[in-house]
Amino acid sequence: MKPWPSAPLGGLCDVDRRRLRPGNPEARRAVLRFLVRGRRVPNPVAGSDYSIDVRAEATFIAPRSNPEANQYFFAYRITIRNVGRAAAKLLSRHWVITHGDGHVEEVQGDGVVGEQPHLRPGEAFEYTSAAVLRTPIGTMHGEYRMLADDGHTFLAPIPVFRLLGPGATLH
Repeated sequence: MKPWPSAPLGGLCDVDRRRLRPGNPEARRAVLRFLVRGRRVPNPVAGSDYSIDVRAEATFIAPRSNPEANQYFFAYRITIRNVGRAAAKLLSRHWVITHGDGHVEEVQGDGVVGEQPHLRPGEAFEYTSAAVLRTPIGTMHGEYRMLADDGHTFLAPIPVFRLLGPGATLH
């Protein structure tokens, strides 16, 4: 596993950071606007008690795909790291999967891969899952709903990542 960078990645201006407080209903909309534009979204409350960093890597799996039937199989590895000061449990997930033809699917459910990991500050949880698209290119993004040990709930954004199959190119 690669070492975790110690410095946060940039992306939001200071005004956006002030606006994106946990519990602010505008926070979710602002985060989704950044995701739709294809930018990496740093956690909006980095350095606070409630801060989760999510990283994703996707891989096209040719043996499980059937391009003639418009089935493109992608595996993705997610790393969830608690970079805040409060321990938190992952309660649920919400994914937005966009196919290259514009078709959008939303997936919601409890936990991830049958688990609801509890992360103390500095701890990470990694899992692998998969998605089948009908085009050789697409994107995924979303959010995890977290519950801190003190009872505070907050969202951890999952930054947009690309799913690129054979012959897929970005312009």
